[in-house]
Amino acid sequence: MQRIKLFNIIVEEISCGNCKTQYKRTVSISNIITSDGSAIAGVNSNYGDVATITKSSLTLSNVDSICDTYEVSLKGFLILL
Repeated sequence: MQRIKLFNIIVEEISCGNCKTQYKRTVSISNIITSDGSAIAGVNSNYGDVATITKSSLTLSNVDSICDTYEVSLKGFLILL
């Protein structure tokens, strides 16, 4: 399992990716300023990923979603649920 804590950062042009080797990931997000992206976080339902987001501490501009849920298909592609 991978644990990540993101806080007090500024991010531009965010995007999500799919790692070759998958693990359960746990992320905590707070005090983020970001613009121009699809989502702050993406969790993979196949692996039980967890994203804890302090929504009141976010400053967003032109961001489509705070958190999207994905599932990996049999061919390894991410499917937005």
